[in-house]
Amino acid sequence: MVHTDQTLNDMTLRTWKDIQASKFVDTYDDLSLPMKTNLQLDLAPTADTNISPTKSTSTTESKLLITSETLTDSTSPQPDISHSPQDLVRIANQRNLQFILEEIKKTEASYLSDLKTLKRDYLETLIEDIDTEVPVPVKIVYSILTEMIECHDKMVRLFEQVNDEPNILKRSNAYCSIISTNGVNSLLIDWYCSVHVHAIPILLGSTFTLSNTSFDSWFRCWNNFSRTSLKSYKDLNLLSLLQRPTIRKSHHKLFLENILKCYVKLGFETSHIQASIDKICNDLNKINENNETDSIYDSLARLIDFSDLSYQTYNLDHKFFGLPYLIGTSWVIYIQKGAIQTYNAPTIVFKSHLLLLEYQNLKPDYKIKFIIPLEKCHLTAHGTSSPYGMHSTYQYCVKLSFEIETCKYEILLCWLTKQEYDVWVDELTVLIDFVNNNDNTTKSEVDTIQYLYRLPVELSCYDTPVETYLSSEDTCYFGDCIVINIEIDNRLKELLGMPVSHSIREKWKQKNRKVLYMRLKDLYWSEYAFQSLISKELIVHCRKGKPNKHLELLYRLSGGK
Repeated sequence: MVHTDQTLNDMTLRTWKDIQASKFVDTYDDLSLPMKTNLQLDLAPTADTNISPTKSTSTTESKLLITSETLTDSTSPQPDISHSPQDLVRIANQRNLQFILEEIKKTEASYLSDLKTLKRDYLETLIEDIDTEVPVPVKIVYSILTEMIECHDKMVRLFEQVNDEPNILKRSNAYCSIISTNGVNSLLIDWYCSVHVHAIPILLGSTFTLSNTSFDSWFRCWNNFSRTSLKSYKDLNLLSLLQRPTIRKSHHKLFLENILKCYVKLGFETSHIQASIDKICNDLNKINENNETDSIYDSLARLIDFSDLSYQTYNLDHKFFGLPYLIGTSWVIYIQKGAIQTYNAPTIVFKSHLLLLEYQNLKPDYKIKFIIPLEKCHLTAHGTSSPYGMHSTYQYCVKLSFEIETCKYEILLCWLTKQEYDVWVDELTVLIDFVNNNDNTTKSEVDTIQYLYRLPVELSCYDTPVETYLSSEDTCYFGDCIVINIEIDNRLKELLGMPVSHSIREKWKQKNRKVLYMRLKDLYWSEYAFQSLISKELIVHCRKGKPNKHLELLYRLSGGK
């Protein structure tokens, strides 16, 4: 068969096109291989172009640049607006979720502003500038507000950081994580609950029989100023700012529950947000279970006479001291009118005060004999190591030195067992040296605050300044070393399981050496009334049911069955 030149050219052109087309299809369809960013395909010349089969086609081919973006331009565009009923519901749920997130951020910033106003305008100057001792619940509220402001300020800053996230699901999950992990600690809120209900009547003055002009005038002044200075009305009353401790955590729980409803409607994964809700619910349940301070306060009010306790311009009740940290009994040794005295005292440690009680034949059964401000105390854990004043050879004994109106006093506190000794020493050491920031007795040189205290009449001091020398000369022992030997009577030894000695006790004849006795009956009458309130870390020695004939007799004498 004879082929003309034109026939050969047509055949060559068709064959060349088929080969190039197959190359293009193979390159495009092979998705397993990485796409080249610049892919050049040689296209054949058009039919009217003269080409010789003996010439190189590279000199006449056309070049077309194809990129990865060019290959995806053929996808169909998606509409920005949809009128489908299903799409309208989805868009409405997304907008509702967006509104919830904005509401969380807005209310968090508003709550933070209220906390700062309450701390700065109502409490800060009152606590720092007034030279009288502020009730302990008010000081605790002030300290808690400082911690709460730090927590909520951190949450507001974290909300701002994730607010630019375009993905609504990621932004919602981030909000949930911030709330569950950076919210106020449940222990702090639990502590706030224990003092909040008692701080409010103190701040409003309803607890006091005499008006405290410092509190009343200060709060009225700031309330009136806040109302008149704001262009738009906002309630900055003390009660409005001093909200219930759990109110914000309850709001967080409500917000997360609303987000969960939107997740379900949108078909989002809900395990993450459900875990956050469960954590908040557990925290709230623990706070409600632990909030039983009213029963302790009521029991103390029934047992202790606070009616004659006054300070500055107001009368006090049990709420002034805050929540008790440790309740038990101890033997107290002190010097009054130059004579050494001792008795077993119900002992209560508060945040800033140590109370030593004494039985009275009236109702309530106990009166306050000592109120010692821990701000002015120094603890010597080993009574035998003191080079001055009272000290004892008894191993479970500590010395408490304190200063009242420039005169220095001291008492000894003793216990029966090492377990009791360790608990009391640990608690007093933390409160005196760390909580109240006092590890020496020279603080009074710059401290002008008038602290609440109560001492027995004519309690002897061991040191006195020159200006009060004449009035204290008869009772002050001027740091003389007084060694006190402590003996335990046989009935108490039997109760403790100690060997009973029937030998005649040694009577110390040396100068400045005295003998004092721990007796079972003194311990019994102290523990009998406070048995249900004694801290669980301590030992109740005279608990009913112990095999001791002397205890059975004391129970019958007290009217017990």
